Amino acid sequence: EAYVIEFYQPWCPHCQHYKPTYIEIAAAVTRRAVGTKVNFFAVSCELYANLCHTYEVHGYPTILGYGTGSDSLVRGIELNGEDAPDLSAESIGELLTIQLAHEQIDGWESSYSNSEDRRNREREKEEVATKAAEMKREWQSYPSTLNDRYHNAALSLAFALKTGVYSRFGKLSDDRALALSDFLDLVDWTTPQSWSVRTGLVKELRLRFHDVVVSSKSNLIDMVERDQDLHEQKKGDAAMDHLWGYIGVPRRPKRRNAITGLGGDVPDTKRMDKVSSRNRKWTEACTHGLPAHGFTCGLWDLFHIITIGASLQEHQLYGFHAGYLTSNRDVALTIRNFVANFFACDVCRWNFIDMYDNCGHDHCNRLPSESSIILGESGGTGRGAEIVKELPLWLFQVHNAVNVRLMDEAAARANREVTLEEKRSALYPQVEMCPKCWTDVETNEYDPDAVYNFLKTWYWPKGERIDAGFASVLNRNLVARGIRVVRPKATLSSFFLTMAITVGIFGVILKLANSFSWGSTGSGKRHQQRHYSQKHSTKKTGNGHIAHEPRRHRFRRPPA
Repeated sequence: EAYVIEFYQPWCPHCQHYKPTYIEIAAAVTRRAVGTKVNFFAVSCELYANLCHTYEVHGYPTILGYGTGSDSLVRGIELNGEDAPDLSAESIGELLTIQLAHEQIDGWESSYSNSEDRRNREREKEEVATKAAEMKREWQSYPSTLNDRYHNAALSLAFALKTGVYSRFGKLSDDRALALSDFLDLVDWTTPQSWSVRTGLVKELRLRFHDVVVSSKSNLIDMVERDQDLHEQKKGDAAMDHLWGYIGVPRRPKRRNAITGLGGDVPDTKRMDKVSSRNRKWTEACTHGLPAHGFTCGLWDLFHIITIGASLQEHQLYGFHAGYLTSNRDVALTIRNFVANFFACDVCRWNFIDMYDNCGHDHCNRLPSESSIILGESGGTGRGAEIVKELPLWLFQVHNAVNVRLMDEAAARANREVTLEEKRSALYPQVEMCPKCWTDVETNEYDPDAVYNFLKTWYWPKGERIDAGFASVLNRNLVARGIRVVRPKATLSSFFLTMAITVGIFGVILKLANSFSWGSTGSGKRHQQRHYSQKHSTKKTGNGHIAHEPRRHRFRRPPA
């Protein structure tokens, strides 16, 4: 007997698309094998992570083959490696030394008995194409909120950290550690200040990068899951509308009601289990009923958020003065390195790297290596203001190109040509969502200002709050540059808190002043009475009232 095993991840797009091809190849080999029984299997690395680790599965899908008499306890022959031929029944037979019977393969055209059959087949293709376009258009325009997008982005970041950092090569090499550190720095200066994932998880990962992130996979996973579990949920909120990653929803400030084992009190276990389950699921806007689609959708959301944040003046200045590399090219390269090192879908990773390394969408000329802070203020109308828009627009083009390519590949698998309607449905945003964005849908021509404004509205919160730490770094050297100083926005609660603290401090100061003025022993009241009696004399007035007269001598304050 011989064995062929496919190791895959449910979230991997190419794994999903490859499924019918793998089944077709398995059927062909099983049907044509002579004298050898060939068994085909598929293993989910999400469910059987230890098994995939044992067989050194570094990317997905990975297909291993074992010929007759091979040792199944060691890694077999990789049938779909970079240097291997395209997987087919013939390549499997050659690599595993299996004899296959010859089989004539007829094309679609040879199966038509008459013109009516041909017309029916063409009609079927048109119906399939129309249905695919309608489904894609429905997915693209599915209603979602800003918090949905940030929740999905947070989940994909967490999922990549838990499954991509240590899954491919085991130990985290110096190059991969640097790529991860650069990406975390990028998330720090490009994402909103009110995003709890930035102020919570990302901050802790950066502070404890060497003793937690680089130390072991278990420590990294524990830190990520701990942040998700400490997310603050409103008690009594049956719908639990506030999920991990929402804008403006903080982590729990203390560990009270934390999940058992994290150092807190024992909580309502059923409620917390439900919260934890919800915090680990992508929203319907990403999955559309197919949970495996959530990861890549949320990752695109994260990349779009990053590129929009990198185009904003306040965030550029913060990153620049914090010592980060803030040019458009640096941001794009950091995203490229993150995909190259931590995105485990082999085909997706190869396509993205190939696109970037070959100056895809002219990014070599469009994205300068100088920061827009040096080229000119991004908030104005000069050169810098136009350059910063190129990064979000470049990623917008990359994303749409991937959507169109996936539609084309789906059509090819069905042995037909992709239609213009399908290509239109793959473009984002849809014309109905942004009528001014597209000037010519057929040629993919767009209005840069309209698209940028749409992306900013879609991915960035209005009236972003700037916290004190952010403003402190942001305001360095700004006065000398003649730029207005950015101050954190005060809320009503922070106003009352500040007033309360001010009044309390003022009261303490007065009390200390009185204490030092009247002596350091005895009660303050006794010192006041003694001081009063020494400075004043009393005498009765004509109407019987007592009048107080200041004494004419100097009061000598006792030593402290």
